[in-house]
Parts: sequence; C-alpha cells; structure tokens
Amino acid sequence: MSNTPPRVEVGDHGLRLPRIGLGTASLGNFLGAITDQQAVDTIRRAHARGIRYVDTAPLYGHGLAETRTGAAVRDMPREDLVVSSKAGRLLRADAPPR
Repeated sequence: MSNTPPRVEVGDHGLRLPRIGLGTASLGNFLGAITDQQAVDTIRRAHARGIRYVDTAPLYGHGLAETRTGAAVRDMPREDLVVSSKAGRLLRADAPPR
C-alpha cells in the first residue's frame, strides 16, 4: 500500500500534481530561524511520508527556502517529485523591497 497522494491534472499541459504538498515559507526562516539541516530534514521526512509536491519561492528568506529545497531534493529521483517556484521577485542586494 502506497502512502503517496493521488495526482490530479493541472491545466491542459499534462502536468499532474498531488493534491497535497509541502509549502516552504518556514524553511526560509519565515516563522523563526532554523538550520539548513532542519530544513533539509523537513523535506526529506515529508518525502518519506509520501509528499511528492514541494512549493517554494524567492520571497521565502530571499532565496533561502529555494536553496534549502534544492539541497534536500538534489538526490531524489526527478520523476518522483514536483517542485514549483514563483517568478517576479528580484534577488539582488539593490532590488526594491516590493
């Protein structure tokens, strides 16, 4: 028996995502500082429990959540996981805050 959530079609491009995923705002220190290892462990524990969709964004810790997500999923099989991010935020020291 698999604990992987069923996937549903999103849009009309053949993309299929699980109905449940892991949001990573807290992995970018949104609610409080955590270590890189705690962030990686969080994603790996979620994956071990069947989570196959991870959502991140440059806004989360000015790229920190994306970096930590990359470190966590680096060795996972690509066909086993969907990672999404958002666009529109400049990640430069001189970028405007909004």
